[in-house]
Amino acid sequence: MRRAVIIGFALAIGLSSCSLLVGEDDKGDVVARVYDTRLYQEDLEEVMPSGLSKEDSAIWAQKYINNWGKEQLIIKKAEFNLADKEKDFEELVQQYRNDLLKFTYQERFVNEHLDTAISKEQILEYYNAHQSEFELKENILKLNYLVLNTETPDLAKVRRWFKSNKPEDRIELEDYAFHYARTSSFGDTSWVRYNDLSKFIPIQTYNQQEFLNHNKYVELNDSTSIYFVEILNYKIADDVSPLPYVQSTIKNIILNKRKQELIATMEERIVNDAYEKNDFEIY
Repeated sequence: MRRAVIIGFALAIGLSSCSLLVGEDDKGDVVARVYDTRLYQEDLEEVMPSGLSKEDSAIWAQKYINNWGKEQLIIKKAEFNLADKEKDFEELVQQYRNDLLKFTYQERFVNEHLDTAISKEQILEYYNAHQSEFELKENILKLNYLVLNTETPDLAKVRRWFKSNKPEDRIELEDYAFHYARTSSFGDTSWVRYNDLSKFIPIQTYNQQEFLNHNKYVELNDSTSIYFVEILNYKIADDVSPLPYVQSTIKNIILNKRKQELIATMEERIVNDAYEKNDFEIY
């Protein structure tokens, strides 16, 4: 089969020299052709990544030109074989342009006018009014944890400190963790997905709810580490999510609602203004 693509490389961009067709429109030499469609040296220079060696430039250009040629050939084949009505995309292109114009204007208008300040009271009000929307899909918990190497000293003291509520014991524990812990967390008020625990604590159970209901302190070990876990609080799937767990979601909901209201108000104002100026008439 006769090849339709004629390939050449320009020395000016570090490619192997080849015979080149004479270019048009001051775009430099022609480096490839498919029927009457040409790829110019300038086109290739504009898309070529910077910093490539001469050899890498040649490899990159070869691949680009081959892909360009294949695309042009398929387009030509489609042009030849498709009926006129199958190739008529003017309406789609116009609709796409209109959608982009509308979207871009809406985004600019929102960026200029949207009130992004959201108070704690507004978040709480929305949370209380829409709790059915915040049903938990999985178990979550708050916890303290400490991970030590198996050779770490004074484990008996660590066990006592970890289960103690005395402030002086917590100070001892945190100081010990600073010197010996592989990782630890104390006093973090964030809620954690139970399924994320496996990333740092190898807890294995077939019934998460049963485990949470019956364990306050957990000690585990494997070949390299000892794990201490204190479950501070937990919520079971189907419970209402605690407010801190969904606070960022509520903020996004409120902002999106404001955005939609702002756009609707803007559009209504445009229509009313057009009516008043007789720029919009319905016959």
